[in-house]
Amino acid sequence: MLARDTRFDGVLMDCQMPVMDGYAATRAIVADPRLARLAVIAMTANALTGDRAKVLEAGMVDHIAKPLNVPAMFATLARWVHPDPAARAAAAACPPPSVPLEPAALPLPALPGIDVQAGLATTQHNAPLYRRMLLRFREGQQSFADAFRAARTGGDQAAAQRQAHTLRGLAGNIGARAVQAAAQTLEDACRQALPDEAVDKALDAVLAELAPVLQGLGGLEDAAPAPPSEAALPDADLAQARELVERLRALLVEGDASAVDFWSEHERALRAVLGPRADAAARNLEGYDFDEALKALPESAPA
Repeated sequence: MLARDTRFDGVLMDCQMPVMDGYAATRAIVADPRLARLAVIAMTANALTGDRAKVLEAGMVDHIAKPLNVPAMFATLARWVHPDPAARAAAAACPPPSVPLEPAALPLPALPGIDVQAGLATTQHNAPLYRRMLLRFREGQQSFADAFRAARTGGDQAAAQRQAHTLRGLAGNIGARAVQAAAQTLEDACRQALPDEAVDKALDAVLAELAPVLQGLGGLEDAAPAPPSEAALPDADLAQARELVERLRALLVEGDASAVDFWSEHERALRAVLGPRADAAARNLEGYDFDEALKALPESAPA
């Protein structure tokens, strides 16, 4: 993307990517004279002194630890990311859409092993977003044991470590502190290439902490009631929902990653317009397959 367009104000770099990790990617970026002033900021669950030194050595300017401390994250961004005045003026000229059609959050049931207040703090107390994070964690981590064991037997030596690293970050985001700590131990065991017995013991500890969390999440249902159809929406809300579809289309055409957050923020209204195509849009947005998500939208906004 940077090879095609250098008009970015900063990069949040995932250090644990497969094939080319964040350190190699950063070295490639800073080697390009056109990108000399581009701030690359590490965003990873690793927050140890040695990790920070490795981040700076690769050419990144700072580090944002996960799970996110939102005020600290914005303070770091403000320290390094300085959009040019023209871009800032253009953004100010495009006001955000009107109040989203977002259902009220239903109360959460008791969730063993999860500090709900810590998880809500990660989302700045956005309860519908937090509920979606919990549901995604449940769906994504039910097969953690199988995925981890498969990674250990594969050809990529770092794959198992990445599996543990991902679980650690996701558990921290939802407030599953014991799972986060156990996954940290498992990740360390993989990174240090400890004997199989030690890795197996660390895996057993992870699964012991993960099981009650997944069991508790098993009773969690999506808070959003079925979205209304277009016909059920008042004219003003229908016009807004159709406008939101066009805004989403523009983000997808540009390959703008904020399309994922935009969908999360306005999902109920968007589903009212997309109808049966909404599930395909949501699934492809979740996987950042923007080309396929775009196919789920109508050719143009309904008249």
